[in-house]
Amino acid sequence: MENAKKIFIKFEQEGFSYIQQMIIKQQEENIFLTFQCKKNCTNSALSIDDKKNYEKGISFFSHASGGVIIWGVASSKTNNGVHIAKKIQPISNGKEFFSNLNDLFFKSSNTTNQDVKNIYIPFPKEANHGFVITYVPRKDYLLKLNDYYTKTRDNFAMMMGQILLNDMLENRKLLKESL
Repeated sequence: MENAKKIFIKFEQEGFSYIQQMIIKQQEENIFLTFQCKKNCTNSALSIDDKKNYEKGISFFSHASGGVIIWGVASSKTNNGVHIAKKIQPISNGKEFFSNLNDLFFKSSNTTNQDVKNIYIPFPKEANHGFVITYVPRKDYLLKLNDYYTKTRDNFAMMMGQILLNDMLENRKLLKESL
């Protein structure tokens, strides 16, 4: 089972306690995991930035090894430049935000990965506030060349030129070897 799937299953089983563990342990972001705060956590509507972050995260994790986006956890950068889980920022009307993400995903004709799954985790004793966990499985093919992102320490960046070509060729090689 892939790492991203294991992380996602743990969220499904443990819910908020797993989010707490990540903050206590100051979990680092990595190629399987990223923390994402909503542009305005007091509003369930998707901002332009929220939509872009969601689409870029799906693109990156689809073309990498799969991954998990945790909405509602703030991260901060260490001296080494690595982002770590720092504090919770539960989303007001979290269930509505969850529905908005699902609507965005299913209404988009540009969806890179049809197997993306979102779950809602309520904040204890405040059912109206919560977190959304997005699972993005790996895909071994490219659907749109102009929508290929890589993760930098601070952001997702569109891949260009030779880097993109090399990555495409490597994906084809991996796919061919697995057949």
